[in-house]
Amino acid sequence: MRIEEAIMEAGLAEKFLEIGLVRNAAGKAFQAWKALLGALAVNARDELAKLFNRDVEVEGGVIKEVDYVIALVPTTRMRDIARALETRYPDTYANTLLALELHRYQYNGADPEGALSVYRSDEDASIDVRRLVKAVKAMVNELRKHDA
Repeated sequence: MRIEEAIMEAGLAEKFLEIGLVRNAAGKAFQAWKALLGALAVNARDELAKLFNRDVEVEGGVIKEVDYVIALVPTTRMRDIARALETRYPDTYANTLLALELHRYQYNGADPEGALSVYRSDEDASIDVRRLVKAVKAMVNELRKHDA
């Protein structure tokens, strides 16, 4: 399901770019990567359990932190998840950093001074949206090859 979500979000990012909605496209590219990161995390639960080993109180009870992190992929934990997955899935960390910058751009927009966003223009951001969408699609294709 998370892989299908990633593909859908990536497709929406491309459509938004086509009609000039770059900030919306950045948000969708971020969501695509976040969904894919969640899918990858499922396959690395044991590794992630070493990092996320507390009990977490949620509505209705207590669960393992690793299960919480895999289910939600909190933005604040994406770097940690990506670092843990990097040996298994190359470029995961770099793409996660890219996704996080696009997420920041989505909320702050372009900033010619570079204080609120690393993107000085919408055109700069659209280049990275395309790059992240391409990475999502490539990784999904690799995963599908291995599952076939």
